[in-house]
Amino acid sequence: METLRRRLERLLVGREIAYARVLVPKMVKGTISDPAEFILLLRGRRIESVSRRGKHLIFALDSRYF
Repeated sequence: METLRRRLERLLVGREIAYARVLVPKMVKGTISDPAEFILLLRGRRIESVSRRGKHLIFALDSRYF
């Protein structure tokens, strides 16, 4: 998993999200539980870092909203 994280970090940090798709709607939780709204909020955001916690990848985005 660490190898994948490092590769994604090299490829994605500094890039802007142009398109997103929610494959499992029940995974969208919190104050924004509507998948369509979540996708709209992701568009245009910039990826600042890629980290991980166990087997989960964590993408830190610019602080425009979250």
